[in-house]
Amino acid sequence: MKKIILAWCACLISLSAHAGMTWRAAPVAADRIPFLRGSEEQVMAALEGDGAIDLDKMWHGIHYLLAARPGNRAMAELTIFGGEAVGADQGYGPARVLSPAQVKSIAAMLERETPATLAARYAPAAMEAAHTYPEGIWIGEGREALMDLLQHYDVLLVFFKNAAIRGQAVVVLLG
Repeated sequence: MKKIILAWCACLISLSAHAGMTWRAAPVAADRIPFLRGSEEQVMAALEGDGAIDLDKMWHGIHYLLAARPGNRAMAELTIFGGEAVGADQGYGPARVLSPAQVKSIAAMLERETPATLAARYAPAAMEAAHTYPEGIWIGEGREALMDLLQHYDVLLVFFKNAAIRGQAVVVLLG
């Protein structure tokens, strides 16, 4: 499974060399999950609604920093790539829905991190060698890229904490 996910990520990264691949998410009430299945209109409405976030191109860097902590890899995968597929392929795969239980688990994992622990895992040369999207910025922008990662991480943390507190599911789209 790990090899499949890594191959999928490499494929997505190579396909995105000329396009901007971003990660968006939105909270949804758990009882709306059945309506999201097979309804692109419902999915897109959720992603454009109140409370939606956009990690822009920092999603893969955040994944790298989270997965670098021993024991975090599965949760990092769930956070960025996980959930039940809903709807049609949007270019980089279908939207996905994380259940309220998954949202709570993700929020707990994210709360265990601190800016200092994340910054300690920031390794620009290793991130470039691992083809962490968007390639070319980790060494080129150095500390500025790290600060951007930490700002987007904070948005992600607050987002998942709030969704967990409210017992919400989360719809995610990589596109």
